Amino acid sequence: MSPSRSKLLFGLFAGQILFGLSRLPHAVLWKRWHRIEQMRAKGPLEFHLGFVDLDTREAIRRLREETAKNSVILFHGSWRGPIEFAAPLLYPRVLLSAHRLPDLRLRTFMGRPVGRLDFGGKKEVVLLESTEKKLRLLPERRGK
Repeated sequence: MSPSRSKLLFGLFAGQILFGLSRLPHAVLWKRWHRIEQMRAKGPLEFHLGFVDLDTREAIRRLREETAKNSVILFHGSWRGPIEFAAPLLYPRVLLSAHRLPDLRLRTFMGRPVGRLDFGGKKEVVLLESTEKKLRLLPERRGK
């Protein structure tokens, strides 16, 4: 290939790259960079909890503080909304659809303890109820 052809191809390639960069939405990149900096400053937990209501915040805080790290947390309801980021924030706890636990008297499920919380002075299996707007904690009282 002659030097003039290679210079032409290099020029066309560089022009394509510059054209592509000029079409990037710079405002979006700036906003994204700003959100990444906010998350680094606040930490993932506080960053994500800043976008939810108080009930959801309290539910996640209580589960993180009062259940064993390797526990199974029962949930039911929508798999949209706050539950989407609650699962990684609760890690290494595992969310399990409530109907998958055959018997509430079980202390473990697949080698992990079933999450229990104190409700009115009585330790009961916890149920994380999920809607598209919020999360809340309830005692699981299936069949009672």
